[in-house]
Amino acid sequence: MHGEGRYVPVDFQLQAGLYAQACAHGSAGGCYLSGQALEAGEDVPQDLKAASAVYGRGCQAGHAPSFLSLGLMAEQGADLGRAAGLYRKACDHGEQEGCTLADRMHGQR
Repeated sequence: MHGEGRYVPVDFQLQAGLYAQACAHGSAGGCYLSGQALEAGEDVPQDLKAASAVYGRGCQAGHAPSFLSLGLMAEQGADLGRAAGLYRKACDHGEQEGCTLADRMHGQR
């Protein structure tokens, strides 16, 4: 709601803080959304190390989009082996894009 302005004024910093709180309380989706905010650096300072850490917490809970996002970060950092493994885990947890990317990377080897 805070990011959409429905019922309350738009407040992206508050929204990012709420995502971080949700993550700290064990919400895999909160970790993913917190990672998205930290990775993009929109309305909060960009912090790729922190984004990677909260995506990792989402992965520990089996959250497919967290595996995918962490895989994309690994690929951008040229850690292709790690990226391929994360894409495969995203796929195994039902994320179709993870399957596509894992297959693409397998074909590159």
